[in-house]
Amino acid sequence: HDGGLCMGAAQLVWHNVLGKPRNFWEGSFTPYLGETYSEEEVAKAIVSSGLNVENNVKLDKIVDLLEEQKIISVFSKGSESGRRALGNRSILADPRSTEMKDKVNEKVKHRQWFRPFAPICKEEKASIYFNTSENACYKYMSFSPNVRDNYQTTLPAVTHIDGSSRLQTISKTENEFIYNILDEFENITGVPVLINTSFNSRGKSILTHYQTAIQILDSTQLDSVILGDYYIYK
Repeated sequence: HDGGLCMGAAQLVWHNVLGKPRNFWEGSFTPYLGETYSEEEVAKAIVSSGLNVENNVKLDKIVDLLEEQKIISVFSKGSESGRRALGNRSILADPRSTEMKDKVNEKVKHRQWFRPFAPICKEEKASIYFNTSENACYKYMSFSPNVRDNYQTTLPAVTHIDGSSRLQTISKTENEFIYNILDEFENITGVPVLINTSFNSRGKSILTHYQTAIQILDSTQLDSVILGDYYIYK
């Protein structure tokens, strides 16, 4: 994110100049460093909103809604560090629809028609659908590989006009909830890919607080919010 250069400079001095030891992580360090909220306070806010709510929403219901061309947002645990939605503050939709990009832009994001959306894909299936490089890390939407030619018509909502895509890959250990949605979506549709765009609206920053999630649902044409274990809809 925007603090990367400052943090990198400090780390360079700390480790390379001062010779302090480094810590290494298995795989990637989690980006979900934001504040978490208690189930009790979330439930209280949902009840006071007057919106419809179901508890313990099932995975198959989420996937059924996505296949029915519903636009679903996710608010889960700690928010991402940085300017990208990586699954905990995300809006999800079906990438196979030729109309979905315009639909999300018009109904929820309220931004220019040409603005593209990023795909999120199961890590182990990414090379099937995208021209991924062996040495690149696609966990943080930092690169834009092309969608493979034979899948560009399959994934029109996440294929940019030049054939590229701002890919994010995810594993089960990094975000089990999102991975399971992708896995079930693949079981139903044959495609382990979804649209993933930041949970915000009208040019505002990615939300961090659950109350904002409820407000966006109430003030836009977003179909529903998965807020922890709760499914909220109008």
